[in-house]
Amino acid sequence: MRNFNFILFTVAIVFQLFIVNTAIAQTYETTQVTIRLKNTTLKKIIHEIERQTSFRFAFVESDIAGFKNRDVNFEKEFLPQCLSKIFESSDFSFKLVEKSIIILKKKTFSVVSNKSINDNSLSPLSDRVVTGTVKDQNGNPIFGTTVKIKGTNSSTLTDKDGKFSLKTNKLIVNLLFTHVSYSSVEQKVIATTDALNIMMYETSSKLDEVVVVGYGSVKKRDLTGAVGKVNMEDFHKAPVSSFDQALQGRVAGVVVSSGDGQPGAGTQISIRGTSVTQDASPLYVIDGFPIENVNINSINPNDIESLEVLKDASSIAIYGSRASNGVIMITTRKGKVSSPRVSYNFSSGLQQVTKTIPLMNPFQFVKLQLDLDSAASTPTSLVTRNSSIYLNPSLGIGLDYYKNVKGFDWQKLLLKDGSIQTHDLNISGGNGDTRYSISASAFKQDGIIINTGLKRYSGRFNLDMKLAKKLNWGLNASFTNSSSHGTVPTSGNGGGVVQSMWQYRPVAGLKNSQDLINNLIDSTSLQDFLNGTGSIGDNQINPLLQAQNEFRESRKNDATINTYLEYELFKNVKLKVTGGYTANDLKYSTFYNSNTQQGNLFVNSAGGVSNANGINGGIQNVLTQNLLNENTLSYNGRIDNNHIFNFITGFTYQYGQSENYGFNSINIPASQQFLGINSLSAGTPSSAGGGKQHNQLYSMLARGNYILDQKYLFTATVRGDG
Repeated sequence: MRNFNFILFTVAIVFQLFIVNTAIAQTYETTQVTIRLKNTTLKKIIHEIERQTSFRFAFVESDIAGFKNRDVNFEKEFLPQCLSKIFESSDFSFKLVEKSIIILKKKTFSVVSNKSINDNSLSPLSDRVVTGTVKDQNGNPIFGTTVKIKGTNSSTLTDKDGKFSLKTNKLIVNLLFTHVSYSSVEQKVIATTDALNIMMYETSSKLDEVVVVGYGSVKKRDLTGAVGKVNMEDFHKAPVSSFDQALQGRVAGVVVSSGDGQPGAGTQISIRGTSVTQDASPLYVIDGFPIENVNINSINPNDIESLEVLKDASSIAIYGSRASNGVIMITTRKGKVSSPRVSYNFSSGLQQVTKTIPLMNPFQFVKLQLDLDSAASTPTSLVTRNSSIYLNPSLGIGLDYYKNVKGFDWQKLLLKDGSIQTHDLNISGGNGDTRYSISASAFKQDGIIINTGLKRYSGRFNLDMKLAKKLNWGLNASFTNSSSHGTVPTSGNGGGVVQSMWQYRPVAGLKNSQDLINNLIDSTSLQDFLNGTGSIGDNQINPLLQAQNEFRESRKNDATINTYLEYELFKNVKLKVTGGYTANDLKYSTFYNSNTQQGNLFVNSAGGVSNANGINGGIQNVLTQNLLNENTLSYNGRIDNNHIFNFITGFTYQYGQSENYGFNSINIPASQQFLGINSLSAGTPSSAGGGKQHNQLYSMLARGNYILDQKYLFTATVRGDG
């Protein structure tokens, strides 16, 4: 079977090379040029062919100087025929090598007639020097262009006059010319002492990128506010569960911090600094719909087509006071004009704890306990509390005994390799009148702490249609179901297994000896509690049992639907009416059995309990809904290229409603705890409650942009909320 696979692999490579070479040959044979020049030089003819085609020429400058001027008149002539006519009755010939056409005197070809023109066995023993000048399409020299011999480490930079010089011991070399502001050029040339002339063309400037801003989009060069645009190509390379995880470090001034590290847990995104007393969360605008406190997991990162961050007062003013902490603009992918396209992406990865905390082994831990006894002792009062637990001289058990005792590393017991899997399917296409995009995604993450994880299933549908010559309509709908489960790592949220796995002792000792793995409470702490002399602290709870037995689950359903109508009233004047609805349904469930800190049933000798709620649990439900209507009138016009105007004004209305209800159940009988969350009815109802609130926002807005002479930019924004 191994040999069979090798044969298939070899055939695939040969077949692919055949396709590539055939494609080049077909391009050469089918390329047409139109040239009308009188009494012209060969260099001008070459320049014209290079301008009209993707082929490049290599020649010796001093050789072609002897080419006689002639008239050239080709009308959509195929390139091979053109070249044959140009060089007929001359001392020159040509040869195609990949995408390069090499021109040499016929006597040169006679020397290498039995060799391939790109055979480096023709290289002379002595070094040759390749020199030349790099210029732009306007004939200006380009300073700082990197010139490299492909396949080697030999490279140089052009000087202020665009000139370069490189040594090589090859006759024919591939030169690669690269510059940050120009398209790369690769040229196969013959190494001679004659200078080469290389032309590079400017790339489309990043200043021409379109940036989404509030209620519209502008070119980056026309932007007056501080707006950060995420590089989406790099963004989509990150295999993450939510877009905020891939946002960190991609936009200047944006800080992303995780609350507790639990899969699916929310993060804090700070754009304009943090606040001690107020929420610093930004406003999210998803496909034009403003949402506060968005569920990060409701958006599939693969569905995002562009992501911008509005940071300063100028750019966020259009959204009013709600945007005081900044705005994150998210535009989901839409259909393009093309035949139906189906794409499927699968990614899988592992998550590992790269560094753990060095913990004490049994010998080090017992030595510390004995040192604590010594520190607490006085000349008249000897403290032996810890030595009585870990030492027994009559049995020959001293400190050295623990050098051979294997203790527990709680980090190894609680932490594991996490895994991530993503399946993403997209179907898109359309024509000039209708464009569509349908996507579905499944995501699964197993956390690095046992019994933690996240699942998400989402779907999205985008449709844009041209209903009439001046009337456009669009629809955007999405639904996401996500669920996360497991312990909360931080003690601030009633969990604390991370703290416990660092503090729980690695060895049981002799007195009150216990099975540390299968007992919830550390025996030393439990004995103090049973005697009525102490309490059970967080650091005395078995972190392994806590993580295995506590039940926390968060289920969320998010639905969004947006639609718009856009009508061109007059030339450059458009009216757009948008309506939208979002709903977020959250169900949060908890259950703590007797093997958890929150549900333990310990009672001391005096009848005191460490946990008044006993075995307990609860369910909380929150439903949040938003309605939005926006009506905007926009104008885009110009007077020649010196005066460009952009105006937008509008009225918006948004209504929000939130309702919540839930209850807790305490002192569930131990005989019923095997039912888990379904045993809540057997306990005593507690903290039952609910509530409902709503808000509405009426807004008027206007913004004007004026660009003078492509140099001076003016922006004015007004918004009123009530």
